[in-house]
Amino acid sequence: MTKRKPGTFSATKAVKANARVTPPARRVPRWLRAAIDRGLAPAPAARFASMDALVGALGSNGLMNTDELRRAIESMPLDRYEEASYYERWLFAAETVLGEKGVLAPGELDARIAS
Repeated sequence: MTKRKPGTFSATKAVKANARVTPPARRVPRWLRAAIDRGLAPAPAARFASMDALVGALGSNGLMNTDELRRAIESMPLDRYEEASYYERWLFAAETVLGEKGVLAPGELDARIAS
């Protein structure tokens, strides 16, 4: 769908480029860790069927909402926004919001994806 190789977009790099003060990581609820683990599962069949499903799982417990996601997408630096696909923007937004709330440590998603 895009001309870039998978994995060439780094949400963490985009987040750092538009750095915000983030609180220290806190204890993550079990349901949330399970949702993040499922979203990062090595086997595609084990992951959420869509980004909508992942965001729905994160939003169902009030962790994030549409306004927060929209604000995070709008905070992307223009050059990163233009190079990112639609779902890479969602990933950036989810990582930004979860980082701001202290749920994810900076670079955690990239580290988990690389392992």
